Amino acid sequence: MNLRFDRWDFLATKALLLVLAVGICLAAVVVPLLAWVRGRALTWTGNTGVSPVVRDDTLTPAPGARMVWTGDASVTLADPATHVWLASLAPGVVLALVAVSVAALLLGLVRRIERGEAFVAASARALRLVALTLLTGVIALVPIGGLADNVVMNAARTVNGPTTFTLATAGQLVTMAVALLLAARAEAFSHGERLQHDVDGLV
Repeated sequence: MNLRFDRWDFLATKALLLVLAVGICLAAVVVPLLAWVRGRALTWTGNTGVSPVVRDDTLTPAPGARMVWTGDASVTLADPATHVWLASLAPGVVLALVAVSVAALLLGLVRRIERGEAFVAASARALRLVALTLLTGVIALVPIGGLADNVVMNAARTVNGPTTFTLATAGQLVTMAVALLLAARAEAFSHGERLQHDVDGLV
């Protein structure tokens, strides 16, 4: 089995990065923006701020089981105000900016590795910027996502509910962990760059 990373692997990696960046931009920004422009309804799943125990007879729990209303609700607004649409787009815009930034940085890193220039200062810097971008994006999405959720959910109710902010989800925590690992990897690249510089100086 040949485990070497050849030119087709590099090409596939670069294509995957581009597809992911474009796909996230389309799903998070372009599609909802087009829905707004075309006058379509806004569909949103958000936190209601309440968590009463479910008492619906059709949802009677089995022996030993317990059912709890999580507080999430899916709403559809036929004609939301402009500020509601803008609030709903905000998390997607942040996500798209993070995706494009990370993809651009990783594409540059992949090209350098393909040219045999992995252990250079630019590679370590790129990994640090990727880590910083991911951390910043996760931190920013918590309040921005909470604000969007409150604006949209309050627009769907006759009386405003309590202000709610969801803490970091499992996915966001995993992203933060990946960012920290990339930051550690950046240090490895930095050490490799220094070693390569020292070796070149001995030749």
